[in-house]
Amino acid sequence: FLISIVLCIIAGVKAFILSGCAQVYMLGDPAVCGETVGALRNFLGSFFVRDAIEQLDDICPDNDLLTCQLIQSKMQSSVILTTTFSFLATLLSLQNLIEAARLHEQARYRRLFNKMCLEDEMGKTSGEAALPSAETSGESPP
Repeated sequence: FLISIVLCIIAGVKAFILSGCAQVYMLGDPAVCGETVGALRNFLGSFFVRDAIEQLDDICPDNDLLTCQLIQSKMQSSVILTTTFSFLATLLSLQNLIEAARLHEQARYRRLFNKMCLEDEMGKTSGEAALPSAETSGESPP
């Protein structure tokens, strides 16, 4: 259970990182990203992303320069999977613990029952062994 809580806290930290990524608007807005790449191209004449003569209209989405969107989709699925399967693991380990306790108690009571049956059987055999000696002495059995 504690590990599940730790994993959920880690998922919360991941979500917090995602919210911080949204504040860097250059990494999330295609228009701003395109303008930034254009400014870099104007400043550095030899700057290009993929090809030297490519258009700057769709350069950011085509080359996966919008890292916030990329990180957000992967991180969101990571948060959901981490949280879901950590709670599932908690439930399965709890079920495993309960099953182990049930099997332990079953074995314990089986041993107690076998011990009682053995004591009962020993008591009957010792009582039967005492009967013939009582008959030989002339006493009547109780």
